[in-house]
Amino acid sequence: EILTTTTPSNDIKPSKTLWNCSIEAALEFHRVVSDLFPQGQKQLRYITSDYVGKFITPGWSDNLISQKELFDALNACEAPQAGGDISSCSILNGILFALEAMT
Repeated sequence: EILTTTTPSNDIKPSKTLWNCSIEAALEFHRVVSDLFPQGQKQLRYITSDYVGKFITPGWSDNLISQKELFDALNACEAPQAGGDISSCSILNGILFALEAMT
């Protein structure tokens, strides 16, 4: 189900959720890093977190994945369900997973 809002000019726009904003932020961050470091001098890994943390991008590498590859990886993730089990929306699992990946 897609929630929509109507603007004063009667345009219908989809409502923004925290999940949508997170996806947009991840894509924008990737764009900025790839613009600043076009030769891949910085390494990025993206993680999602529900009951467990999961990598959605490949391992550490000197090459950034493309914007389309990141979009496809994020698109394969499911948004948390509103009113679902609180542990399925916890960021703690993702933070622990990210810390483990750095060691």
